[in-house]
Amino acid sequence: MMRGKKFLHFVLLLNALITMSTSLHAQSPNRYKPATVAIYKTTQDSVQLAHLDRLLEMAYQKTRPQLDYIDSLEKARTIFARQAILKMKRLYYADENKTPIDSLFLINDLSRVTAVSIEGKKLKSLPRILSHCKNLQQLEIVNCSLRKIQRLPSLRKLTTVSILNNSSQKRVLFGKNKTISSFTIHGENTRSHPSRFRNLSSLKTLDLSECALTEFPRDISQNKKLEELILQHNAITLEKDMLPKLKSLKRLGLQHNNIARFQLQFQTSHR
Repeated sequence: MMRGKKFLHFVLLLNALITMSTSLHAQSPNRYKPATVAIYKTTQDSVQLAHLDRLLEMAYQKTRPQLDYIDSLEKARTIFARQAILKMKRLYYADENKTPIDSLFLINDLSRVTAVSIEGKKLKSLPRILSHCKNLQQLEIVNCSLRKIQRLPSLRKLTTVSILNNSSQKRVLFGKNKTISSFTIHGENTRSHPSRFRNLSSLKTLDLSECALTEFPRDISQNKKLEELILQHNAITLEKDMLPKLKSLKRLGLQHNNIARFQLQFQTSHR
Protein backbone atom coordinates (compact mmCIF):
# COMPACT_ATOMS: atom_id res chain seq x y z
CA MET A 1 0.00 0.00 0.00
CA MET A 2 1.31 3.49 -0.92
CA ARG A 3 1.44 5.95 1.96
CA GLY A 4 2.97 9.29 2.95
CA LYS A 5 5.82 10.59 0.83
CA LYS A 6 5.62 7.69 -1.63
CA PHE A 7 1.99 8.45 -2.37
CA LEU A 8 2.79 12.15 -2.78
CA HIS A 9 5.58 11.28 -5.25
CA PHE A 10 3.10 9.19 -7.23
CA VAL A 11 0.62 12.10 -7.34
CA LEU A 12 3.31 14.46 -8.64
CA LEU A 13 4.30 12.04 -11.40
CA LEU A 14 0.68 11.55 -12.36
CA ASN A 15 0.15 15.30 -12.48
CA ALA A 16 3.15 15.59 -14.79
CA LEU A 17 1.47 13.24 -17.23
CA ILE A 18 -1.72 15.28 -17.15
CA THR A 19 0.02 18.60 -17.77
CA MET A 20 1.83 17.16 -20.79
CA SER A 21 -1.47 17.22 -22.68
CA THR A 22 -3.34 20.09 -21.04
CA SER A 23 -2.70 23.75 -20.39
CA LEU A 24 -0.59 24.27 -17.30
CA HIS A 25 -2.09 27.49 -15.99
CA ALA A 26 -3.29 30.89 -17.10
CA GLN A 27 0.20 32.44 -17.09
CA SER A 28 1.58 30.71 -20.17
CA PRO A 29 4.49 32.01 -22.29
CA ASN A 30 1.85 33.74 -24.46
CA ARG A 31 1.59 36.51 -21.89
CA TYR A 32 4.74 37.95 -23.47
CA LYS A 33 3.01 38.16 -26.87
CA PRO A 34 5.96 36.84 -28.90
CA ALA A 35 5.89 37.20 -32.67
CA THR A 36 7.04 34.31 -34.85
CA VAL A 37 9.08 35.21 -37.93
CA ALA A 38 10.69 33.09 -40.63
CA ILE A 39 14.44 32.89 -41.18
CA TYR A 40 15.13 32.46 -44.92
CA LYS A 41 18.11 30.99 -46.73
CA THR A 42 18.49 34.16 -48.82
CA THR A 43 16.87 37.58 -49.10
CA GLN A 44 15.63 36.66 -52.56
CA ASP A 45 13.72 33.71 -51.11
CA SER A 46 11.94 36.10 -48.76
CA VAL A 47 11.00 38.38 -51.68
CA GLN A 48 9.76 35.47 -53.77
CA LEU A 49 7.56 34.12 -50.99
CA ALA A 50 6.10 37.58 -50.41
CA HIS A 51 5.31 37.73 -54.14
CA LEU A 52 3.43 34.41 -53.95
CA ASP A 53 1.49 35.68 -50.93
CA ARG A 54 0.51 38.79 -52.87
CA LEU A 55 -0.70 36.71 -55.84
CA LEU A 56 -2.81 34.60 -53.49
CA GLU A 57 -4.29 37.70 -51.85
CA MET A 58 -5.23 39.15 -55.24
CA ALA A 59 -6.74 35.83 -56.36
CA TYR A 60 -8.98 35.62 -53.27
CA GLN A 61 -10.16 39.23 -53.68
CA LYS A 62 -11.66 38.63 -57.11
CA THR A 63 -15.44 38.61 -57.37
CA ARG A 64 -15.31 35.12 -58.85
CA PRO A 65 -12.16 33.44 -57.52
CA GLN A 66 -10.65 30.79 -59.80
CA LEU A 67 -10.37 27.86 -57.43
CA ASP A 68 -8.04 25.82 -59.62
CA TYR A 69 -5.64 28.77 -59.90
CA ILE A 70 -5.77 29.39 -56.15
CA ASP A 71 -5.15 25.72 -55.45
CA SER A 72 -2.08 25.65 -57.70
CA LEU A 73 -0.72 28.82 -56.07
CA GLU A 74 -1.13 27.39 -52.58
CA LYS A 75 0.64 24.19 -53.54
CA ALA A 76 3.48 26.18 -55.13
CA ARG A 77 3.78 28.34 -52.02
CA THR A 78 3.90 25.31 -49.71
CA ILE A 79 6.66 23.62 -51.73
CA PHE A 80 8.67 26.84 -52.00
CA ALA A 81 8.33 27.67 -48.29
CA ARG A 82 9.69 24.25 -47.30
CA GLN A 83 12.79 24.92 -49.36
CA ALA A 84 13.26 28.61 -48.53
CA ILE A 85 12.62 28.75 -44.77
CA LEU A 86 15.46 27.59 -42.53
CA LYS A 87 13.56 27.91 -39.26
CA MET A 88 11.01 29.94 -37.33
CA LYS A 89 12.23 32.40 -34.72
CA ARG A 90 10.35 34.07 -31.88
CA LEU A 91 10.73 37.77 -31.17
CA TYR A 92 9.88 39.21 -27.78
CA TYR A 93 8.82 42.72 -26.87
CA ALA A 94 8.78 44.72 -23.65
CA ASP A 95 5.64 44.80 -21.53
CA GLU A 96 4.06 48.22 -22.13
CA ASN A 97 2.62 48.15 -18.60
CA LYS A 98 6.09 48.27 -17.07
CA THR A 99 8.22 51.40 -16.68
CA PRO A 100 11.05 51.57 -19.27
CA ILE A 101 14.49 51.77 -17.69
CA ASP A 102 15.26 55.09 -19.44
CA SER A 103 12.18 56.68 -17.86
CA LEU A 104 13.59 56.19 -14.37
CA PHE A 105 15.89 59.18 -14.88
CA LEU A 106 12.80 61.40 -15.28
CA ILE A 107 10.99 60.20 -12.15
CA ASN A 108 11.59 62.16 -8.95
CA ASP A 109 10.30 59.54 -6.52
CA LEU A 110 11.56 56.13 -7.64
CA SER A 111 10.00 54.46 -4.61
CA ARG A 112 6.69 54.56 -6.53
CA VAL A 113 8.04 52.31 -9.27
CA THR A 114 7.00 48.67 -8.86
CA ALA A 115 7.65 47.21 -12.35
CA VAL A 116 10.53 47.94 -14.74
CA SER A 117 11.36 46.74 -18.24
CA ILE A 118 14.86 46.88 -19.75
CA GLU A 119 14.85 46.39 -23.52
CA GLY A 120 17.61 46.32 -26.13
CA LYS A 121 20.49 47.30 -23.86
CA LYS A 122 24.02 45.91 -24.18
CA LEU A 123 24.42 45.56 -20.45
CA LYS A 124 26.29 42.84 -18.56
CA SER A 125 24.79 43.52 -15.14
CA LEU A 126 21.78 45.31 -13.70
CA PRO A 127 21.88 49.15 -13.86
CA ARG A 128 22.63 50.73 -10.49
CA ILE A 129 19.67 53.08 -10.77
CA LEU A 130 17.45 50.10 -9.93
CA SER A 131 18.79 50.20 -6.38
CA HIS A 132 16.75 53.39 -5.85
CA CYS A 133 13.51 51.59 -6.75
CA LYS A 134 13.05 50.28 -3.23
CA ASN A 135 9.53 48.96 -3.91
CA LEU A 136 10.38 47.23 -7.17
CA GLN A 137 8.48 43.94 -7.48
CA GLN A 138 8.79 42.96 -11.15
CA LEU A 139 11.80 43.19 -13.45
CA GLU A 140 11.75 42.31 -17.15
CA ILE A 141 14.89 42.12 -19.35
CA VAL A 142 14.22 41.84 -23.10
CA ASN A 143 16.68 41.52 -26.00
CA CYS A 144 19.72 42.35 -23.88
CA SER A 145 23.09 40.68 -23.26
CA LEU A 146 22.87 40.24 -19.50
CA ARG A 147 25.80 38.42 -17.88
CA LYS A 148 24.93 38.48 -14.20
CA ILE A 149 22.19 39.42 -11.76
CA GLN A 150 24.14 40.80 -8.87
CA ARG A 151 22.83 41.27 -5.37
CA LEU A 152 21.08 44.63 -4.95
CA PRO A 153 20.41 44.84 -1.18
CA SER A 154 17.78 47.58 -1.48
CA LEU A 155 15.48 45.47 -3.70
CA ARG A 156 13.84 43.65 -0.82
CA LYS A 157 10.46 43.41 -2.54
CA LEU A 158 11.65 42.05 -5.90
CA THR A 159 9.78 38.77 -6.46
CA THR A 160 9.47 38.35 -10.25
CA VAL A 161 12.23 38.38 -12.87
CA SER A 162 11.89 37.63 -16.60
CA ILE A 163 14.73 37.36 -19.13
CA LEU A 164 13.59 37.14 -22.74
CA ASN A 165 15.93 36.49 -25.67
CA ASN A 166 19.22 37.14 -23.89
CA SER A 167 22.17 37.30 -26.31
CA SER A 168 25.07 36.84 -23.88
CA GLN A 169 27.58 34.19 -24.95
CA LYS A 170 28.20 33.29 -21.31
CA ARG A 171 25.77 31.87 -18.78
CA VAL A 172 23.83 34.26 -16.58
CA LEU A 173 25.07 34.16 -12.99
CA PHE A 174 23.03 34.96 -9.89
CA GLY A 175 24.06 36.52 -6.65
CA LYS A 176 22.42 35.02 -3.58
CA ASN A 177 18.80 36.12 -3.37
CA LYS A 178 16.03 35.40 -0.86
CA THR A 179 13.18 37.43 -2.39
CA ILE A 180 12.79 36.21 -6.00
CA SER A 181 10.00 33.62 -6.08
CA SER A 182 9.19 33.60 -9.82
CA PHE A 183 11.82 33.39 -12.56
CA THR A 184 11.23 33.16 -16.33
CA ILE A 185 13.68 32.66 -19.18
CA HIS A 186 12.69 32.33 -22.85
CA GLY A 187 15.08 32.21 -25.79
CA GLU A 188 16.97 29.80 -28.03
CA ASN A 189 20.46 31.01 -27.03
CA THR A 190 21.39 28.09 -24.78
CA ARG A 191 24.83 29.59 -24.05
CA SER A 192 23.23 32.27 -21.88
CA HIS A 193 20.95 29.99 -19.86
CA PRO A 194 21.90 29.61 -16.19
CA SER A 195 23.11 26.12 -15.35
CA ARG A 196 21.89 26.31 -11.76
CA PHE A 197 19.28 28.21 -9.75
CA ARG A 198 20.33 27.22 -6.24
CA ASN A 199 21.20 30.83 -5.27
CA LEU A 200 17.49 31.67 -5.57
CA SER A 201 16.52 30.12 -2.25
CA SER A 202 12.89 31.33 -2.31
CA LEU A 203 12.15 30.24 -5.89
CA LYS A 204 8.62 28.83 -6.28
CA THR A 205 7.98 29.14 -10.04
CA LEU A 206 10.58 28.49 -12.75
CA ASP A 207 9.50 28.93 -16.38
CA LEU A 208 12.02 27.71 -18.96
CA SER A 209 9.68 27.29 -21.90
CA GLU A 210 11.09 27.69 -25.42
CA CYS A 211 14.72 27.44 -24.29
CA ALA A 212 15.86 24.54 -26.52
CA LEU A 213 16.48 22.41 -23.43
CA THR A 214 17.29 18.73 -23.85
CA GLU A 215 17.24 17.88 -20.15
CA PHE A 216 16.08 19.15 -16.78
CA PRO A 217 17.96 22.09 -15.23
CA ARG A 218 21.02 20.92 -13.32
CA ASP A 219 20.66 20.52 -9.54
CA ILE A 220 17.06 21.77 -9.65
CA SER A 221 16.29 19.50 -6.70
CA GLN A 222 18.24 21.96 -4.53
CA ASN A 223 15.42 24.50 -4.92
CA LYS A 224 13.47 23.10 -2.00
CA LYS A 225 10.54 25.55 -2.25
CA LEU A 226 9.89 25.05 -5.99
CA GLU A 227 6.20 24.48 -6.71
CA GLU A 228 5.98 25.00 -10.50
CA LEU A 229 8.51 23.85 -13.09
CA ILE A 230 7.43 24.87 -16.60
CA LEU A 231 9.36 23.27 -19.47
CA GLN A 232 6.99 23.38 -22.45
CA HIS A 233 8.23 23.67 -26.03
CA ASN A 234 11.71 22.24 -25.51
CA ALA A 235 13.53 19.11 -26.72
CA ILE A 236 13.47 17.04 -23.54
CA THR A 237 13.28 13.27 -24.15
CA LEU A 238 13.47 11.76 -20.63
CA GLU A 239 15.60 8.96 -22.12
CA LYS A 240 18.55 9.72 -19.84
CA ASP A 241 16.84 12.20 -17.53
CA MET A 242 15.07 11.51 -14.26
CA LEU A 243 12.24 13.55 -12.80
CA PRO A 244 13.71 15.79 -10.10
CA LYS A 245 12.89 14.95 -6.50
CA LEU A 246 11.12 18.08 -5.29
CA LYS A 247 8.91 17.66 -2.25
CA SER A 248 7.12 20.98 -2.81
CA LEU A 249 6.52 20.50 -6.56
CA LYS A 250 2.84 20.77 -7.49
CA ARG A 251 2.93 21.38 -11.26
CA LEU A 252 5.31 20.13 -13.92
CA GLY A 253 4.77 21.26 -17.52
CA LEU A 254 6.31 18.96 -20.15
CA GLN A 255 3.96 19.32 -23.09
CA HIS A 256 5.44 19.90 -26.57
CA ASN A 257 8.75 18.11 -25.96
CA ASN A 258 10.30 15.04 -27.62
CA ILE A 259 9.07 12.52 -25.08
CA ALA A 260 8.26 9.22 -26.77
CA ARG A 261 7.77 7.19 -23.61
CA PHE A 262 7.00 8.08 -20.03
CA GLN A 263 7.54 5.43 -17.35
CA LEU A 264 6.44 5.72 -13.74
CA GLN A 265 8.66 4.06 -11.18
CA PHE A 266 7.83 4.00 -7.50
CA GLN A 267 8.11 1.68 -4.54
CA THR A 268 5.24 0.33 -2.53
CA SER A 269 5.11 -0.66 1.11
CA HIS A 270 2.93 -3.33 2.62
CA ARG A 271 1.24 -3.54 5.97
